[in-house]
Amino acid sequence: MIHSGSMYKISAGNKQLRRFFLFDKQLVYCRKLLASGKLQYKGRINLDQCQTVDLDDNSEPGVVNGWKMENRAKNKWIVLFCKKSSDKTAWLDALKEERKQVELDKENNFVIPEAQKQAAYVQVTRSNSTRSKKLNSFSQKYKSTSDLRNSLLVEQNPRDGKSKSTKKLKGFSNKIFLKKQKKLLH
Repeated sequence: MIHSGSMYKISAGNKQLRRFFLFDKQLVYCRKLLASGKLQYKGRINLDQCQTVDLDDNSEPGVVNGWKMENRAKNKWIVLFCKKSSDKTAWLDALKEERKQVELDKENNFVIPEAQKQAAYVQVTRSNSTRSKKLNSFSQKYKSTSDLRNSLLVEQNPRDGKSKSTKKLKGFSNKIFLKKQKKLLH
């Protein structure tokens, strides 16, 4: 990773605060989840196909300390801006340095071996396999809404007459998840 930080991205006229990570040949951006504080992947920008264009303050409505990333291949562009001019300068310097490093790698014939690429891919997919196994087992166990409805047996509480769930889903004991599923079924 070359550089990282928070900045705003304008998409469909809306400004969105995102966390950006600059790597060789790509700029990855994530959204911070409010409840957990974790980052959710939102997208990436291929820097080999982009050109950075510095913007004057307020050249775009409401944009100060910003620049435009133009994707020549897709004929699309994205506007990014920071709160402080020092952050903008740091980002533009990092983007220039990344382009210089990519050119230097080309000149020196630097290539990542295919075996190393494959090992990295296996590592990433292995770390995600636990989560996907849970989701797959859930979808196989509850193939239809009637299967899910039958698993969520609801009985009346004799004292107050309110309904309560008598069975929790294995691995999915989150109350919010159960509430959403009950709403979908009724």
